[in-house]
Amino acid sequence: MLPEWKYNWASSIKFLLLKLSRIIKFSQNINLLDNRIEVFMTFSRAVDDAIEFYGISREDFFDNVLKWNVTEKNLFNQAENLKQFYESWNNEASIQNVCANIINQMIWIENYNICSRYAISSDFIIDYGCGTGSLSIGLAFNKKIKNKLLLLDVPNDVSKFRDRRISKYNLTNVKNENIFEYDVLDKSDLLICLDVLEHLENSSFVFINHICPLLKSGGFMILRAPWRDQLTHIDQAADDFYLNGGRKYLSKYFREVYRLGMEDIHCVYQKK
Repeated sequence: MLPEWKYNWASSIKFLLLKLSRIIKFSQNINLLDNRIEVFMTFSRAVDDAIEFYGISREDFFDNVLKWNVTEKNLFNQAENLKQFYESWNNEASIQNVCANIINQMIWIENYNICSRYAISSDFIIDYGCGTGSLSIGLAFNKKIKNKLLLLDVPNDVSKFRDRRISKYNLTNVKNENIFEYDVLDKSDLLICLDVLEHLENSSFVFINHICPLLKSGGFMILRAPWRDQLTHIDQAADDFYLNGGRKYLSKYFREVYRLGMEDIHCVYQKK
């Protein structure tokens, strides 16, 4: 099995060659900077919803974004394990996380656009580790998701914000579920898993046994994992994925359809 740095090096070369080929052809089948106005309006609506739901001012919203860095570190250091850490995002901590996560999800225009492209023709979409769900809920009320959307994440007070938005916009096609209790009944056509694996100490096990079974053969997975260099982007997550079978499983059972960035895990994949 190749080490992590070799995958990253190969991915960087591949991404640069793809960019060059698109320039030479004077065309690009996916413009990752499309819909900037739509993305901004979706972001603005999520901010307004948080302000309304929590009864805070716009200034408070951005203060909470800054406070989250300190709160996150304190909760991380106090928790006995990662599950306890994520389940501790309640009360004031959940408000701060919601404010920060709205920005984190909507700042990447390319993520919105690639999800939009694949979502519009999908019958059943799962957003695994959805956080606030700002991206996928935004796609839903922008009519880019016309069929079923399932939001899955750890049970904590952030879930209340997702429930509120689903109710407010009467998104009857959207369900919000506990990631630990969901049973695979229907497999999805599209699986969105953005910025999740880097937080999991057993990333290979979760990827192989909990994430991949949610996607049907021929379905698409939009996957991003910015490994390392942040407090909760734990080194063990990357080590486990590259040494304990996650990356090998991805190569064996998925084909790369579209590369979004220079990092190894930032692609659209199709399940074989």
